[in-house]
Amino acid sequence: GVPCLVPAIRNERLPKDFKGPRKVPNYTADLQPAAWVESYEMAMELLEVSEAAMAKYFTMMLDGTARTWLKGLPPNSIRSWVELKARFDEENNILWAKMLEKAGCHVIYGLVGLKTHSKITLVVRREENGIRRYVHLGTGNYNDSTAKLYTDVGYFTDSELIGEDATAVFNMLSGYSEPRSWNRLSLAPHWLKDRFLRLIGREKGYALAGRPARIIAKMNALCDKDIIEALYEASAAGVRIDLIIRGICCLRVGVPGVSENITVRSIVGNFLEHARIFYFENDGKPEYYCASADWMPRNLERRVEILFPIEKPALQEKLKLILDSQLKDTVKAHILQPNGSYTKVDRRGKEVFNAQLSFCEEAREAVREKTGEMHNRVFIPKTHQS
Repeated sequence: GVPCLVPAIRNERLPKDFKGPRKVPNYTADLQPAAWVESYEMAMELLEVSEAAMAKYFTMMLDGTARTWLKGLPPNSIRSWVELKARFDEENNILWAKMLEKAGCHVIYGLVGLKTHSKITLVVRREENGIRRYVHLGTGNYNDSTAKLYTDVGYFTDSELIGEDATAVFNMLSGYSEPRSWNRLSLAPHWLKDRFLRLIGREKGYALAGRPARIIAKMNALCDKDIIEALYEASAAGVRIDLIIRGICCLRVGVPGVSENITVRSIVGNFLEHARIFYFENDGKPEYYCASADWMPRNLERRVEILFPIEKPALQEKLKLILDSQLKDTVKAHILQPNGSYTKVDRRGKEVFNAQLSFCEEAREAVREKTGEMHNRVFIPKTHQS
């Protein structure tokens, strides 16, 4: 056993024939700790093990200096998975921060009591026409290892309004100031949950008025009580709601008069679905958003998260293609049933369609087109005309 774990965790029995999470290697110092922990946690959630088992098996996957650190923890000092994860994150964050500071970086350690889970980059440049800000916002970590396995979306823009918001985000994280309002971004833990509830409520209002209303949401998990209640109310009002949730979902489908208009599907394929995409019909004027947050209390109430709008029609079409493709997947999709179980799609009379394979083929075709454009370019030297 591991002395730092309390007896209740040390004595937790793992499921019979348990072989651990697939595609998650043992942790060593050359891996990015936060991304590795997230991969481990998501993989274990898919295996539906208890948090005590998650903590126990976690200690078996640490090698090298991480195992040395584990052995140095005081006996019976770890009472839960949350505590073990926090201690591990704290230790590794300190090591990375010291390395960055040694390289000349100014490291901001975030806000007390809140995990910073947002993914944002701000570049400020002095150009011919003055100062210009470039912003990247994403749904996934800046990590080259998980980028090979996770599916995520990112947005790069020079929008002045989003640039102002991005500057305000970093000022807030550094403790310099808190903005009185936001232009385009919505942040947790103070503003984001209310924004989602208003967006869901708006669709409910449109449905009651007999106007176009629909919600499509793609995320990793749904277990926030307030969000679920709002979805039930919207469904009861007639809003059609399609949810693509890879992991935990605490919402019940098919409850008469409550959730008859809600469908939930989980897609588990070769890549780990990690993007958070939200579509609101908005009376025929659709709005699209992406976020770093799932609909979970920890994301909406105890973390720094960012929701950002996608307003350009061409980019909206790309997001709609992702959502529509996953809603018609008949190969890797599993459908949530009223009794809480999941069943595969009944493919009788339906097209055999694998969304992830379709996205891969689109990416290959885009590369082929780009390569063809480059090969077709010909540089002809200009000759002197006599």
